[in-house]
Amino acid sequence: PPTNPADFPAPTKLIDDLNDMVVEIVDHHLDVGGHSTVSGAQRIIAFDSEAKKALVGSACTLVAEALVSNAPGLVDSTLATMLGGVILIDTLNMDPAAAKGTERDGAALESLEPLFPLARAELFQRLVGAKFNPEWWASLSVGECLRYDYKQGESGGEGFGISAILLKIGDVTGKEAFAAAARAFIEERGLDTLVSGLVGGTPVLMLVLTLTLSSP
Repeated sequence: PPTNPADFPAPTKLIDDLNDMVVEIVDHHLDVGGHSTVSGAQRIIAFDSEAKKALVGSACTLVAEALVSNAPGLVDSTLATMLGGVILIDTLNMDPAAAKGTERDGAALESLEPLFPLARAELFQRLVGAKFNPEWWASLSVGECLRYDYKQGESGGEGFGISAILLKIGDVTGKEAFAAAARAFIEERGLDTLVSGLVGGTPVLMLVLTLTLSSP
């Protein structure tokens, strides 16, 4: 079936077989020209290339806008919570100090909030708690950790992947068969470099095959 990718504007080796099936793009990153057959109203990219900034803090804001405008009857409590929850996390509940949310994100949340099953602040706190739950992270395999918030692209002919792992470096590398699983992850995706942001903002660089780990 045709696919409608959100938050993933460029084709990569990981989804080469699906490139011809993409019929719509919904994203808030720089348009690098991938999937050139998708254009017009089917190519929704909320990014100001001149100012080099995203026009929304969450791709789910774009999805919510489209649904509320074109198919409001489809937006029930479950869908509103799924979309609104991601917007809350991406914008840190529209915290002005974080400066991640925009007026469009705020408007999307206002349209979805009446359908939330609990108060917005409580929903946000529960989601944050779940996101950083150490027991949940401990239950994940190395591959599952690396797939968390995973993005992939190419630059200068080199393939790279970026993930976010909400664990300390020792908790990641101490997982069973870490080296073998990380190598398999890199090889399966044809990467030259895999970078993962860890708790505390300390980056870990895993180079293909040798898996040389370093932290500045």
